[in-house]
This record gives sequence, C-alpha cells and structure tokens, in this order.
Amino acid sequence: MSTVSMPYEDPRGSRHPWASWPLSKEFWGGVSLVTIWLAVLFVGVFGGNVQTTSAGGDSSSWPVVAVVAVAALLATVSVGRWAFGRRKVDEDVRRALEEERLALDRITAQLDDLRARLSQN
Repeated sequence: MSTVSMPYEDPRGSRHPWASWPLSKEFWGGVSLVTIWLAVLFVGVFGGNVQTTSAGGDSSSWPVVAVVAVAALLATVSVGRWAFGRRKVDEDVRRALEEERLALDRITAQLDDLRARLSQN
C-alpha cells in the first residue's frame, strides 16, 4: 500500500491576525478614546476653575473640567462611530464568510483529487 503525499495549503491563508492590529481602526480608536479620557482626568486633577466677574460685582466659578468633559463626550461619539461603526463589522463578517467559502472549495477540490487517486489504485 502506498501513501499519496499532498502538499498542505493552509485554508485560512498566510495572513496572521496578530500582525494586523497596528493597522486596525478599532485599535487606534481605542487608543484615542483612552487618551481623550486621560486628558479629562488630568484636567480634572490639575486644572483650575473658570472664574467670571460681572460689572455689578457678582462672581461665579466652575471647574474647567466641565468644559473639557463636554468636548470629550462629543469626541467620544465621533471617534466611536468612526472606529466601531456597524458598517465595518458587516464588511468584516462578509469578508470572513467569503474566505471560509473559498477555503471550503479548496478542501473539497483536494478531497475530490484524493478520491480520484484512490479509485485509480
């Protein structure tokens, strides 16, 4: 009995998912959000107060972090939609399903070839 040696081809392809994280929008979106809220934290700890005085002598003050937090909230919504938007997820799922279908087609072709070789022997 002889053994047929088939060249092995990884059906997933040669891409490594760990090698693509520096290029992903999700990674940089997460880094941006962490940076935004760390800035709010540091302004809250080390920032001062906004003080106003009217012509009549009335004065008021509030922490400057309130203004920065509102800006950070708007930036969070914007960055979140850009980095983690639904359209990107749908595109990734579609691409993964297509890659899986191609891998299944390759495996089926290899199985058919093996069956043909075995039936000849």
